[in-house]
Amino acid sequence: MIDSRKGGKPLGGALLDVLLKRTPDRRPMWFMRQAGRSLPEYRALREGRSMLESCLDPELAAEITCQPVRRHDVDAAIFFSDIVIPLRLAGVAVDIVPGVGPVLAAPVRTAADVEALPELDVADLQPVRDGVSLSVAQLNGVPLIGFAGARVIEQTVREKLPEGFQRAEFLQTKGGVDFICDRRELPQTVAQCLAMLQRLPADAVA
Repeated sequence: MIDSRKGGKPLGGALLDVLLKRTPDRRPMWFMRQAGRSLPEYRALREGRSMLESCLDPELAAEITCQPVRRHDVDAAIFFSDIVIPLRLAGVAVDIVPGVGPVLAAPVRTAADVEALPELDVADLQPVRDGVSLSVAQLNGVPLIGFAGARVIEQTVREKLPEGFQRAEFLQTKGGVDFICDRRELPQTVAQCLAMLQRLPADAVA
């Protein structure tokens, strides 16, 4: 999480007060998926633009991130992104199909498929870095929350790769990539990229 005030210093706000064990002036409030279809301004902005296109356009991602803060006066912004962004930036052919969800052009079902996954260079994350910086500049003191590296996110990506992300039952492997190869052999596309994203917000406002 970033305090969007200059230098990222915890200068105030109900959410930061709670995290720093101070008494807040109100109970902090924010919502999962607060930036999204419930907002008419979001629907207007997204018209004619794909999900991943919106995530990877820094100005668009920043605007979508800030919309619920302006409308609802929530105590934190949540950076607008998606868990497949690292795969897309690494060069994996993945798209989000309306009514279906993320779809891989070539599901990862063998050890050779895993070995062939491209690696993600930290330089490839520049669109995300720029989006974070623009969000911080517009938030005027409201903290910015991002997500990266959580076990559930990593597990979701690893389990859905063999199914091309299209099926919830994971019938091809039932254990995802762990059934294909030793987890330690996974390229940084799936594992190390999440660690990069964890460090990204601090780097983005340095």
